[in-house]
Amino acid sequence: MNPLGDLQRRLLYAVGAALLATGAAWAVLHYAPSAVRLDERAAAAWAAALMEVHGAAAMLALVLFGSLFSRHIAHGWRLSRNTASGSLMVGLLLALAVTGWLLYYAGGEATRRAASWTHLAVGLAIPVPLIVHALRRMRQRARSRARPRQPALR
Repeated sequence: MNPLGDLQRRLLYAVGAALLATGAAWAVLHYAPSAVRLDERAAAAWAAALMEVHGAAAMLALVLFGSLFSRHIAHGWRLSRNTASGSLMVGLLLALAVTGWLLYYAGGEATRRAASWTHLAVGLAIPVPLIVHALRRMRQRARSRARPRQPALR
């Protein structure tokens, strides 16, 4: 049984790639507009448009993240597979959700600044543990296919 369906996997990767691309592009436009040879006004306009796309993708990501709990996470936890990397992924995704929420609703500037930097750092770093998590599962699957199956005892 594959606890993560092909459509669900593709949607997760596509939405994740959109979030990474829009977030990274926003950071460049916000913190270093001269790096892409834009004046501040043009960079601000592009950054605002990117945040609209990023926000829409984030809503999809929350739905997809929620969909992982019923099968993928529950299945892995039940079988004690990839629990460390899976727990790290859940923690990082929750950190992104909380810091994203703080960016919209935090009252103080210091809280917003901390949330912004944390959100950016976690968002740029999350592909690494995601790749580790996926590669571990691929290796486990390859090992189980290489192992000869034992006939069931009756």
